[in-house]
Amino acid sequence: MTFAPPFQRVFQPTFDRRNASGAVLKIHDTFTDTNGTAIASHTIAPVNIPAASWSNWVGAWDIQGNKANPATLTINVASATLQSGLANVQIDANITIGQTTSANNLGQIVLRYSDANNWWAIALGILSSAAVFTITKVVAGTGTGLASGVISISNNTTYSLSVTARGSVVTAIFNGVTTITATDAHNATATIHGMRVVEGATITNNTRIDDYKIYAL
Repeated sequence: MTFAPPFQRVFQPTFDRRNASGAVLKIHDTFTDTNGTAIASHTIAPVNIPAASWSNWVGAWDIQGNKANPATLTINVASATLQSGLANVQIDANITIGQTTSANNLGQIVLRYSDANNWWAIALGILSSAAVFTITKVVAGTGTGLASGVISISNNTTYSLSVTARGSVVTAIFNGVTTITATDAHNATATIHGMRVVEGATITNNTRIDDYKIYAL
């Protein structure tokens, strides 16, 4: 008589994508798509664990050169958001500032958005013809600057922006060097985040955003 070996269940391990700090990557969008693809029709990839999608909030975005591009401005602004399901996050993005000769040309990470009047913005670029790096909270439609850093930027140059929000502490790092921090509990449980561009009267300034990542903290 022969006996078959006992059944053995084989477990396949799964691996989280983590950064150097151990935070788990939940969303990563490289904006790889056909030029002209509307951001709302674009599939977030290569990582999209919450199955999120981009929504235009102000103006409209599309894809150009495998980057998120502000295709239409409304009062000089284009904004897009997504639902991450996460309030405590690290958000990384690359921002290419098209022209430093413009009076206003900002690329921003939008953080903890709940509605059009309540959110956070971490900005780098040109404001009133000066280089800026700031953390701003917007409460009931009014923006208040909470932190700023001294930076220098050049035309058509890509810079990294990393934002960490944990509880009431928001920290931003420009190009891996300059760090600013704000402490405020505004919208601390909001889980919608995004991106925003403020430009001149036209979209010729060509500020674009790429390599957008959201990590769970």
